[in-house]
Amino acid sequence: MSTGMNTSQRILLGAAAVVAVVGIGAVAYGAANDPVVTAAAPTPVVEATPAADAVPTAATVEGLSGSQAEGLVFMREEEKLARDVYLTLADMWGVPVFTNIAAAEQTHMDSVLGLIDAYELEDPVGDSDIGVFANPELQAMYDDVVEMGSESLEAAFGVGALIEEVDIEDLADYLQEPIPADVAMVYERLLSGSENHLRSFVAQLESAGSDYTPSVLDSDTYGSILSSQGQRGGHGAGNGAGQNGHNA
Repeated sequence: MSTGMNTSQRILLGAAAVVAVVGIGAVAYGAANDPVVTAAAPTPVVEATPAADAVPTAATVEGLSGSQAEGLVFMREEEKLARDVYLTLADMWGVPVFTNIAAAEQTHMDSVLGLIDAYELEDPVGDSDIGVFANPELQAMYDDVVEMGSESLEAAFGVGALIEEVDIEDLADYLQEPIPADVAMVYERLLSGSENHLRSFVAQLESAGSDYTPSVLDSDTYGSILSSQGQRGGHGAGNGAGQNGHNA
């Protein structure tokens, strides 16, 4: 994870940008407000194919350092956060893109769980319910971004983009460190998926007539992701709005 600031701090800073981008005015980050239902922009229907996103894992003989083990445990819950937020927003707004990306996030969770099991680490997720997290930082993040996403459909899309920005930064940071090959393989696939998901949410905002300004990634990294075609994982559909726009 980024050493400059923690996830909660990045989300707090990003929240102001989401509020400005989607035009929900003076709604304060974390403020309690009744959801405002807005007309949904035309949403391309994408079909979830989670089996194609699964990544087989195998333990290596080298084992993991303490920080590598902590990274796996954190990433397991960070992927759960994305899945849970999207499932919650899907119930709230009834837009297929959230359901479809949530299915891809489930495969991400499963891939990280394969590594956790292989390295005999304790799974922080277990059978916990949607919206329940062992990590208090992620618990606070979930509560805050769901509240943000309840303000409008455009705000919900902005929340999705913000979550993917945080995931991309965390995964990129982990991949800069020496890690076993099986862990790197999973993180690379998760990174590809997060890039595709970011393109999908930005495309939804553009379809709704809103622009998105990154608040976690630098402009060069963000621009490169938006202009790419998902080559890293061999999936994607340009701006993420096509049939495979949700792919992990």
